Amino acid sequence: MKIVLKTKHVIFFVVFCVLIYVAFKTYNFQKYSNEIDVRDEIPIVTLNTLLNKQLNVKYLKSFYYNNKCIGYNAILDDKYYISVIKLGHAEKSLEVKELKVKFKENDVIGLPPIDTEEQLGKYLNFESYPFIIDQINYYIDGQKYDSITDKFYEIVFTGNYINFSLNNKNQKDFGYVTSKQKMSVSFINYKNELYIINTKPYKNNSFIDLHNLIK
Repeated sequence: MKIVLKTKHVIFFVVFCVLIYVAFKTYNFQKYSNEIDVRDEIPIVTLNTLLNKQLNVKYLKSFYYNNKCIGYNAILDDKYYISVIKLGHAEKSLEVKELKVKFKENDVIGLPPIDTEEQLGKYLNFESYPFIIDQINYYIDGQKYDSITDKFYEIVFTGNYINFSLNNKNQKDFGYVTSKQKMSVSFINYKNELYIINTKPYKNNSFIDLHNLIK
């Protein structure tokens, strides 16, 4: 009889812990996701500003968090789909390193899709956002083709996803779920604020990396 009661107590404790965990995760999700907003507005820090070029850009909708713009999508030359996210503060000198092991799991929240052409999922650890970035580590579940380092750092790849650790703890802070088409991600430092730019073909156009697009 005592064994049965002890077993029931253990089961009750485990169930109770699971319910507390689920409740905490649900609260966390709602807390941050309720502050995410999508607006039909042109950003203040445009693609032309970030890249210091006069480009033919059509701006789509923008992401806001706590009423501050943290990113946007755009179409360049009607051929290339561009997604921009502001990651946080970073100094000019920044190390970018590829790791061959997966990061530790972390609480990330997906950003809502803006349109059907996006075909790219984005997720972010809002608990630490905006990040104070001293090093960028990344892991690609797929194939890396090139790293271009002229003026800014660009990674060309295909894969199922790419994850980034931004605080040197090798935990997932930001990432993309991708569509297994050739694309790139670039890091642009503008006034000590780090932006990440995803570049991929729009509709049936061929991929061209961002460095060559803005030459």
